Amino acid sequence: MNSSSNFNQAAMLNDQLVVVLDENLKVLEICEAWNFVKLNTSFLDLVHPEDEDSIQLSFQKFEKTKIRLRHRDGEFYWFELTGKKTDCILLSAKNIHEYQTKILQQEKKDEMFQAIVENIPLMLSFYGKEGEFEWVNSGWVNDLGWDISSMRGQNMLEKFYPDEKVRKQVLDFMLSGKSGWQSFNLKTKSGKNLQTSWANVRLSSGQSIGIGKNIEKEYALEQNLKKSNRELQVFKERLELAIKALGLAVWDWDVKSGHVYWDNRMYEIYEVDRHEFNHDIEYIFRFMASSEIDKIRNSIQDVIKNKQSESKVEFLITTKSGKQKIILGSALYFYDDNGEVERVVGNNWDVTEIRQLEAKSYHSAQMASLGLMAGGMAHEINNPLAIIKAKSDLLKKLIEKEPLPKEKLSTGLDQISDTVDRIARIVKGLRSFSRDTKEDESEVVDISVVIDDVIGMCREKFKNSGVEILLEIQRGTELNCRPIQVGQVLLNLLNNSFDAIETQQQKWVKVKCLMLNSKVIIEVIDSGQGLPLDVVNKMMQPFFTTKEIGKGTGLGLSISKGIVEDHGGQLYYDSSSSNTKFVIELPNNIKD
Repeated sequence: MNSSSNFNQAAMLNDQLVVVLDENLKVLEICEAWNFVKLNTSFLDLVHPEDEDSIQLSFQKFEKTKIRLRHRDGEFYWFELTGKKTDCILLSAKNIHEYQTKILQQEKKDEMFQAIVENIPLMLSFYGKEGEFEWVNSGWVNDLGWDISSMRGQNMLEKFYPDEKVRKQVLDFMLSGKSGWQSFNLKTKSGKNLQTSWANVRLSSGQSIGIGKNIEKEYALEQNLKKSNRELQVFKERLELAIKALGLAVWDWDVKSGHVYWDNRMYEIYEVDRHEFNHDIEYIFRFMASSEIDKIRNSIQDVIKNKQSESKVEFLITTKSGKQKIILGSALYFYDDNGEVERVVGNNWDVTEIRQLEAKSYHSAQMASLGLMAGGMAHEINNPLAIIKAKSDLLKKLIEKEPLPKEKLSTGLDQISDTVDRIARIVKGLRSFSRDTKEDESEVVDISVVIDDVIGMCREKFKNSGVEILLEIQRGTELNCRPIQVGQVLLNLLNNSFDAIETQQQKWVKVKCLMLNSKVIIEVIDSGQGLPLDVVNKMMQPFFTTKEIGKGTGLGLSISKGIVEDHGGQLYYDSSSSNTKFVIELPNNIKD
């Protein structure tokens, strides 16, 4: 066959591309539409590199093959290639680019859909009109342990839902085609109960798509939340009972809007009718003196300035009926993202009766401390009285002599005067330490003078019992305090030390006083070997005592601790000391 007849024969096969190749795949003839291809060039130059293996295989069998060929514009297009071999190779290629592109796009979509279906964290299934399962995704395997091959020929609903009543409800839901999610507890292949939620999509063919999700974690979270809500409700009820039992009044201040909420107890404490309250935070100021108002305002300003979260202030009010009440106010402050106060929640507690009882207890403990000194005090006074009596008798004898011994008379009178002053100091100390000091104002004092006054009251008692008093005092240390109260704390600690070591072989008490880091430190150390841990844990509690009946009320340390804390300081037991040691720390807040 000559080349022309070969070409015409090929052209009859397809009018889009006709080409004649030799056995080396070089182009001998080509149709007009492809005349940009030079003769005697390799046909493989037109083939997409990824399709070269396909076309080589096609030339062996001459079966229909889909390949991409480079056209005049340099782009590759899909062609369906057919051909036959005689004394040369005749090829015909039909342009199927648009069709093949759609097929490839669909295959890509199918692949994406399959990837989504198999990897989405859901259980997907197709089931028929009777609820029989036709297909399930890998989510079923992951969550339930079942694949479609193991499900065939089995009543799966019976395995999932052993309870017939539940099974009927599930089947009705599956066949109803209703939208929305519904929760079911089913059994997995391993027999474990699993909390799930399902939705259905009904297709026009009568089939349905089941969409399920494992909600075990959500269900557990929901149950925990319900439990927490129940516990919170119980806690709220108990808290309300506790608040009611304590007589606490609760208020809530929305700082941004300025609105203040009061509970019933607030109205009771302030003796105010609901229609009278204007829901303003400063409403309570009408029941206070200016000094009390300043106290509250300063407390609020200090908290906000220092970005603190809570405050506590005690103030005095006078109700409409003229009744005076002591109120302990506590508050929690809440800040917004900009650091501004947006809400304050607090409570008011009428502590009038408590403070009155404390005052009585305080005074009782105070008098008890003095009572313990009574023996020594009597001796302190008796000794000077004896001196006065002796000197008076001597002066009477001297007056009878002629001439009068003026120098001896003067010396005797001076001694009597000094002794009277000594008695006066003792009496003054007794009067100071026995009176109620709750209303005393703070004053700047030399703390060593306070210590000397207390030691003076104790010295004789300690001396008579063989207890040595040692002093290490930094003289001239000034402190802004209520000196009588600080002295009462020191007196109580000295009494405790005396009681603890009175029967010991070694008996001494040391009082140290020094300034350290802007604090005045007073230490009371005795020859005891420390305190047991169970005593240390309880000794600051009211009415706790280790003393025998009739010797201690158990109020001493508790009240002393309160006095020191009212001064802004702390009273504590130093367990690191080899001897029994109590420490009073007081801030040296003297303003320049």
